[in-house]
Amino acid sequence: MANNPFFASLRKQLSQGELEASYEQLVAWLERSPEYAELANMARINQAELYQVKAEMLKGVLSNEEARRAYNQLTDKALQIIRLVEAGKTSLEARPPHRHAWRYYLVGGVVALAVVALGVWLYLSETQECPRFGKEVQVRVLILPFKDAGPDYDPAIDIMDELNDWIERSPRLSAEAIATVHKRFDIEANYPNSAEAIALMRRCDVQMLVWGKVRKRPNGSQALDVRYRLIGGTGGSLAADTAVQRLLAATEEASLTSEPPVIGCMLYIALSNYRRVPVLSDALRVLQESLATLASKDKSTPASVDTTASLLLADHYILNNQPEEAIAEYNKVLEYYPDHQTAHLKRGVLYLQTAQYEAAARDLEAVPHLDTTLLPAFRQVRIEAFLKSSQPEKARQELDQARREGALPVEHIKDKEQEVRDSIAAMEIRREQLERLATRTNDPKARIGAARANLALGNADRASQLASKVLRQNPRDTHAVKVAIAAELQKGDTTRAVNVLEQAERKGATVKGIRPELRRIIQKDSLRLHQQ
Repeated sequence: MANNPFFASLRKQLSQGELEASYEQLVAWLERSPEYAELANMARINQAELYQVKAEMLKGVLSNEEARRAYNQLTDKALQIIRLVEAGKTSLEARPPHRHAWRYYLVGGVVALAVVALGVWLYLSETQECPRFGKEVQVRVLILPFKDAGPDYDPAIDIMDELNDWIERSPRLSAEAIATVHKRFDIEANYPNSAEAIALMRRCDVQMLVWGKVRKRPNGSQALDVRYRLIGGTGGSLAADTAVQRLLAATEEASLTSEPPVIGCMLYIALSNYRRVPVLSDALRVLQESLATLASKDKSTPASVDTTASLLLADHYILNNQPEEAIAEYNKVLEYYPDHQTAHLKRGVLYLQTAQYEAAARDLEAVPHLDTTLLPAFRQVRIEAFLKSSQPEKARQELDQARREGALPVEHIKDKEQEVRDSIAAMEIRREQLERLATRTNDPKARIGAARANLALGNADRASQLASKVLRQNPRDTHAVKVAIAAELQKGDTTRAVNVLEQAERKGATVKGIRPELRRIIQKDSLRLHQQ
């Protein structure tokens, strides 16, 4: 039993934070064999405790820190049960002597009653917290009341009406989707973050959640800060196409406007893209016209309105196999928000699809992290981008990280490790050839090529030395400046990278294209140091 692959899989899920799914599978496995009845009962109690923790967190009874501790304890309990089964044990401890058996059965009965009572409480609690949808509804949209809306007017009702109007006009969505407002939800006490939003969606079995705040503008008018989240299944293989499609389907956006019709239209487009349903041409026209009207009336229209429209249009172009048009929309978003994670992620994946490998690697490297449901696909496309852009050392580091996380199948990692070894060997040959050529001819192009090869192999010090030689000959050589900066960043010396840039600028080098990228990296580095 010690080498059972099922328990190895459970351990992997637990390490990735998939506690609810792990308990469901563990209970189902234990219930198959009567000899594990006591352990199955223990697992059910832990499972009920997990549901209670999630419910209390959603209600705001537990803080995030308290919930984290509870989840860690429940993870430990699951691992304890796994260890007992692997050790050949069928219970937590030996049975009591016969004369004390009545105590054992009494405690067991009390525990069983407690489990039943807790299950009834959770069922009643869930029916009170979650609105009911018809069984025929496949796509359920839940809209929460808006925070700070006041007693007289809540925009959630208008947004629901606008969204349902668009759904009814769509031949495909009208047969499967509907939106409703969660009127009993206390938004003032339980305004959700992203993780809490996902937990609420899973609890209420909805595919789209909409929530937000009412904000007062300086001129006294109101604006709606609207957020939405879409989730789907997390199953499926890790084939390359599947990984790409999972990342392109990832979404969590926001918009800021005072017009419920515009918001309803945006949400309809997002829902259509999510369901891979053609968007009504009227919706695209209304969206663009409404945004143009807002911009003409108010020059201070927040950038988030424009960027949300671009993100929605990009999803529309992806759905219709128009990658270049989608990339153009992500370019607009990144002009406003250089650190926009979704735009970097999706543009990077599109660059990878269209064989623009260096650009793909830059975008994907700019994404700091993703949640566990997308992590395997994310690791896979980053490895691919680094290999295709001739950066085998970064691909090797990514594989090491994937192995530590258990994010990819072992067979896939082994295949890619061989590919990385082959790429490193080829890059070593190229580095030696270019360095010999640079020594013999003093050719700056050969020296810069050798510096780049060293960067690809993780030899940042040598790359910096070669780039510096070129800059001593020609301080305005932009290629050498970029390599020198990249070498300092690879070593983690942001200050030195800035010094190289400023010195090159004083010497008259063209640094316009370098500054935005370096500024983004500096901001992230400063944020990381501040958090530490």
